[in-house]
Amino acid sequence: MRPDVVLLDRNLPDSSGIQTVERCRLLTDAPIVVLTGNDEKRLAFAALEAGAQV
Repeated sequence: MRPDVVLLDRNLPDSSGIQTVERCRLLTDAPIVVLTGNDEKRLAFAALEAGAQV
């Protein structure tokens, strides 16, 4: 099974959201959307650099 899209919560308790984006990117070419309640631009840029979609 291959996902059409991957939705991630950046505040997962068992991993950094950025590490999870990187792992997902290795497994699929599907768009990755990262959700967070945090408004730090630094974290948004890190997610984009790791492979999340704009």
